[in-house]
Amino acid sequence: MIIIGEKLNSSIKSVRAAVESRDAAFVQDLARRQTEAGAAWLDINAATLPDEVDSLVWMGETCRAVCDTPLCIDSPDPAAVGAALERLGGGCMINSITLEENRYNAMIALAKQYDCPLVALCMDDNGMPETPEDRIRIAKALSDRLIADGIDPQKVFIDPMLSPVGVVETAGQDALAVIRCLSDELPTHITCGLSNISYGLPARPNINRAFAVAAMTCGLDSAIVNPLDTQLMRLVYAADAVLGNDEYCENYIDAYRDGFFDD
Repeated sequence: MIIIGEKLNSSIKSVRAAVESRDAAFVQDLARRQTEAGAAWLDINAATLPDEVDSLVWMGETCRAVCDTPLCIDSPDPAAVGAALERLGGGCMINSITLEENRYNAMIALAKQYDCPLVALCMDDNGMPETPEDRIRIAKALSDRLIADGIDPQKVFIDPMLSPVGVVETAGQDALAVIRCLSDELPTHITCGLSNISYGLPARPNINRAFAVAAMTCGLDSAIVNPLDTQLMRLVYAADAVLGNDEYCENYIDAYRDGFFDD
């Protein structure tokens, strides 16, 4: 399971305040702890700030000062992503590209220029899809187009865009059906902003944990998620072992030896 740590996001009040005040210790602590918890990528988002590019670059440089976990540049604005990549250099992921024509063309050019993996959201010029069938159709079109444009399928992370179960009664089962289909039919990774599934509900981590395991059984192999939720990460290690994604359970055993399962 490829974990993209979600906690360095300016929509979180404490993170926004830290970035505004250039509190390096706060940001570096979050970067270190997410890495130690198992994040393979660190998502950095400054979209709520008026100096988005400068803040993205500062966040990236601040993280890189204490860990070598690669960065995921999170912005819907190709100009902001391009300016951040120009200053941070390669080795980053772009979050995100869509089938919206202007956004697609701009982001694909950046991905090629900087050799970036891509989070690909299932959205086109008609907006967010409403049905599982529309999500699958857009996902396949995105995958086909990205591969035709020369992007390695293993650098593509298709995100079917979850709806909250508290808003759409069938959102959970619909998402699992879409993930299962895409996992069976696409050569790409399948990811998601996992906490979207619990939006608006109390005790959200419980919903997130239940969905994570269910989605992994359907083929989800990546998630943009809070790796600091220890119970969630324990379930991810265990599910990878049960599903045969962890050869000889080595990662699970290493985590146990490191005390990760100690209460």
